[in-house]
Amino acid sequence: TNVLESYMQLDDVQQFKGSDGYVRYTAGIFKNYDEAYDHQKFLRSKGYNGCFVVGEYKQTIISSSQAKTLKSE
Repeated sequence: TNVLESYMQLDDVQQFKGSDGYVRYTAGIFKNYDEAYDHQKFLRSKGYNGCFVVGEYKQTIISSSQAKTLKSE
């Protein structure tokens, strides 16, 4: 599909299947939230309006707020 093809043009795209059965895609690996947020702004400028910053913990996608909490512990 056109949507999948557009995702494949991004760097470092990974696919995750959630426990809810939905497939989610991530683009990029970042050292900190600011780098990820800058990439989010870039992607949104390219028309990927549904993107948001997430974290990964034990091979599970978690919210950015959960990731920030884990990092501060």
